[in-house]
Amino acid sequence: MAHDIFPETPILIIEGNSDHTEILNHILKSITVNSPKSKLLIELISDHKKEVTYYKTTLNGTTGNSIYKENSTHFSSNNVIEEKRITTTLDQTTKNIGTNYDFIKIDVQGSEADIIKGGKQTIQNANYILVEAQLIEYNKKAPFIDEIIKLLSELSFRMVDIFEIHYLPDGRLNEIDILFTKNNNSELKISNKNKTKNNIWLKYDICINRETPKKMISQILKRTFNKKLK
Repeated sequence: MAHDIFPETPILIIEGNSDHTEILNHILKSITVNSPKSKLLIELISDHKKEVTYYKTTLNGTTGNSIYKENSTHFSSNNVIEEKRITTTLDQTTKNIGTNYDFIKIDVQGSEADIIKGGKQTIQNANYILVEAQLIEYNKKAPFIDEIIKLLSELSFRMVDIFEIHYLPDGRLNEIDILFTKNNNSELKISNKNKTKNNIWLKYDICINRETPKKMISQILKRTFNKKLK
């Protein structure tokens, strides 16, 4: 996870499913040994404060719980629990904490556009945004990839790389993880002599919504700092 790459960097973990509180608190305990300012929040993030229905499956082995019901057998009427929840926004959350974040990962099963709309100030204070976006309606009524790109473009962010690519069993492309950065991000032109353990990635806070795989973070570092964008 991110802590393995950035052991002293404060990390904010935001998780919507309270069932994961115990395991995430255990993870947080290990993180705060070297990064005492790291935090865990169990809350739903959206475009504004409102009451929503949160869909949870009773089946194990899926991370598809969301306010946008997953269009799969995991969330058939026999397997789903509906919870009434109150949402907040990313901007309100970071305002309460009093911290800006340089790297934000948004992987929230269809709520990505809502979080961007309710987190514009937080996002504009960041340099990198990693977002999962859907190409088909895997989460019912959730926005598609083109809206995600448009929203971030309006905030002066552009695509710079693609990471995970997810296909359905029938071969259809379902979701991809896209890395965005600010249009004027001078850090992309970092020289070889500055690629040290004290580079910019270790100086900033990181905001993630759940555990970020070490492999993915390593890819970001290698792809961002080992090549210049034209």
